[in-house]
Amino acid sequence: MYLPGDIIVNGIFSAHYRGNGPLKCGDFYGGSRSGARMAEAMLYAIKEVNNRGILNNVKLGGLGYDDCMSPVLGKLLVTEVHQHQHTIVDSSDNPLNPNTIDAYMGSMTLQNTHPLASLMNDLERPLLGYYSASTKLDEYPFYRYIFPSSYHTLKAIVLMLKRIGWNYVQVVQSNNEFYDVAFMDFKMLAAEEGICVVSHFKFGEDGNMTDVFNKLKHDMNVRPVFILGNATDLRSFLTTVRSNNAGGMFHFFTHLTESQDLQGVEDIADGLWTVHADPLNMRGFFNHLSSLQPRTYSENPWFKNWYEHVNNCSLDASHMRSYTTVCADSLLGPITNRLSEADVSLSAFPVVAAVYATAYAVDETLKHYCGTSYSGICSNFWTAANKGQILLQKLDQVTFEIESGKLFRMKDKSANFLINYHNYRNGTFFQVKFSIYI
Repeated sequence: MYLPGDIIVNGIFSAHYRGNGPLKCGDFYGGSRSGARMAEAMLYAIKEVNNRGILNNVKLGGLGYDDCMSPVLGKLLVTEVHQHQHTIVDSSDNPLNPNTIDAYMGSMTLQNTHPLASLMNDLERPLLGYYSASTKLDEYPFYRYIFPSSYHTLKAIVLMLKRIGWNYVQVVQSNNEFYDVAFMDFKMLAAEEGICVVSHFKFGEDGNMTDVFNKLKHDMNVRPVFILGNATDLRSFLTTVRSNNAGGMFHFFTHLTESQDLQGVEDIADGLWTVHADPLNMRGFFNHLSSLQPRTYSENPWFKNWYEHVNNCSLDASHMRSYTTVCADSLLGPITNRLSEADVSLSAFPVVAAVYATAYAVDETLKHYCGTSYSGICSNFWTAANKGQILLQKLDQVTFEIESGKLFRMKDKSANFLINYHNYRNGTFFQVKFSIYI
């Protein structure tokens, strides 16, 4: 995906699952963090930045890759372009100059972000993380958290526990590197606030879901349980709780859980607590999605796949794949007919914020090299040896308004969003009255 411009933002997204062979892509991924959705958010934000004239006589452009959930593929695609082993061209066959790529965004998972963040040490360009939030990424000097660092959201959970008065907790977690690091951070932050982690179990390592549930019952006097896991493990564990008729036995709280993560376990999840960054208002993006026609829109190469996934039908009768019905022309409504505006806002706002943050940082960097009244890009900007370092400094200093009354700012290498608390009741998350800046 390529939208030409004078300065390019390169997003690395996950539009497909990993395939069976090396560097192969599998089935389309249509989850809430789908690369199709993220790529469209990037295109939308770039056009908004250009329409607002944030850069003076300079056009921002975008490049999007699908890493297919592979920790190798994303880095390979970036490297091949820079080494001129792969040429990107626009609709008029004009080639992209890799030297115009000044910022990157990615990736969806910690595993896929590690190699990209490491590569930035060589390219010396900022990598803005729209979802990877593990503090393990602190070791990479060019990485910046646009989705707030897990340190901030975990600290918000600890402060929530303290406010409620839960001073003793048990923890169950998914068994991978992200959750291992998150648990260590949570345990440290909890100790700082005088909260004791009484027991800790990993799904798989400490037995199956039933085994872990039974181990929790050994400390029945400690009812708060932090479920630090992915959506699949969360649903599986809550299903186990239900099968043991244990509704109400524990007080559950989670990390960044969305409504769709609880499909099928709504009853047993009643009363669950979670936290989220306060999203920017994405009404403009939602309206933009409503205007896209699935048969004719072509800027985003994955949009048709996303539309088919959301509507569970194929737009191509000669290529049905796993679909059993063809999308009828008479029923081709906007993709937003099947999407929740709240869920779209929650997933898309870090990408939109990353594009805006890049634009404002580039503006300040152009002022640094070309003067405060620059118009267009001067030669000093193109030839500066330390441009990446200056751009990173300017990124750390950005403060701006995307919507009236809501400031975006960076703090300690992370976007400093307001953290909201949510309680799940009767199949819906309700935001409670207290929120916090970390």
